[in-house]
Amino acid sequence: MTSIETRPTPAREGPEPARPVASQRYRAVWRWHFYAGIFVAPVLLVLAVTGSIYLFKEPFEEWRYQDVRTLSEPVTRARPLSEQIAAAQRAHPGAPVMSVIPPMSPDRSTRVILQGTETGGTVGDRVVETAACWSLILVATGTYLWWSTRRRKPGPRRPRKGRGGLRRVHTWAGAGGGAVVAFLVLSGLPWSGVWGDGLQRLQDRTGSTYPSAEDYPHTSGDLSANPDAKVPWAAERLPVPPSEDGHAGHGTTHGVLRDGALPLEDALAAARPAIRSCPPDECDLKILLPDGPKGVYTVVTDPRRDPSDAQTLHVDQYSGRVLVSYGWNEYGVIAKAVEQGVALHEGRRYGTANLLLMLGACLTLVTLIVTGAWMWWKRRPRGRLGAPARPTDRRTAYRLIAVMAVLGLLFPLAGITMAAVLLIDWLVLRRIKPLARLFG
Repeated sequence: MTSIETRPTPAREGPEPARPVASQRYRAVWRWHFYAGIFVAPVLLVLAVTGSIYLFKEPFEEWRYQDVRTLSEPVTRARPLSEQIAAAQRAHPGAPVMSVIPPMSPDRSTRVILQGTETGGTVGDRVVETAACWSLILVATGTYLWWSTRRRKPGPRRPRKGRGGLRRVHTWAGAGGGAVVAFLVLSGLPWSGVWGDGLQRLQDRTGSTYPSAEDYPHTSGDLSANPDAKVPWAAERLPVPPSEDGHAGHGTTHGVLRDGALPLEDALAAARPAIRSCPPDECDLKILLPDGPKGVYTVVTDPRRDPSDAQTLHVDQYSGRVLVSYGWNEYGVIAKAVEQGVALHEGRRYGTANLLLMLGACLTLVTLIVTGAWMWWKRRPRGRLGAPARPTDRRTAYRLIAVMAVLGLLFPLAGITMAAVLLIDWLVLRRIKPLARLFG
């Protein structure tokens, strides 16, 4: 929160010592760093804690549900998938089927993914994205503060206990893990609503080689519409061709499917020759059911490590013809970078080492938040928030605002909240004396 003081300051005798800690620029950056931390720390703490837990989602689920995912005896003759889906629907009436994960070996069960109750919604997404964008500003301003402090002439060593010790832990946690924290945030932003949508649009204009929206002017559906039907990020806005309904009515009904539609087994068999790579021990297959009479079967290969093995295929629900096969060779540069970033973000690209690195980033973020809040609590004066003082130099304030404006353009939700903070500071906080005294 930076504003400009216009009140005259008393003349000083002789030049002020050029100490970066006391400089106008340092004070201005510290003020932004302080308020950014105060505003977004609670959200970032929740994200860091839940993110560290989510890293272990797959091994936990495999352990927790091993009694239902692994069969006591291998199946020699499985029931049709359509019957298994119907059984899942009878157990949970009214819940639409989003996808089906058939077993990759005879001793595994079929997983039917039903649409869950949507929570969070748009407001929650915007709050999380805003906090994530501000965390990048925290990393940037914190790096500047650390660099400025390192440039100072050595002085008396700070005590290792109390606030001095907390500051030392806070500083070295940021210096050692700031880059990984920034990567963690940047690799997660493609999932967000505003920034992620903008990146998707940029990918659409510059990226994928095939197919394009012009290839299929009458498309059916948006693969990013529901998280229960997860597909690779690069394929979320992929144009989905319609099934030709000339075969409709020329077959028998298959429970959850339409008259004339192929059974799931036949659709999967039709797609298998076009699947480039999906070893059973390294990859899962997922089938999304047709959405309406024009819908298609969508077959997704979900690799556990290498995202270059991911593939999305659309199969005509009546004829079994593979209409689209979309994978790594068709991805644009942005899509490839995002898919690799997502795999690293989830801690699965390079096995245990990758998982531990991302866990370290989450724990670093927790350490920064806790030590930062603790330092503030110990140093706050009575009756005031204890924020760093405003800079009194116009040029310093304007330069910092220009830098923050550039960051605001790169991250729109951060830019909007920056403008709101400046307006509140100028119109409200500085004009109401109790608030001016509280916020400094």
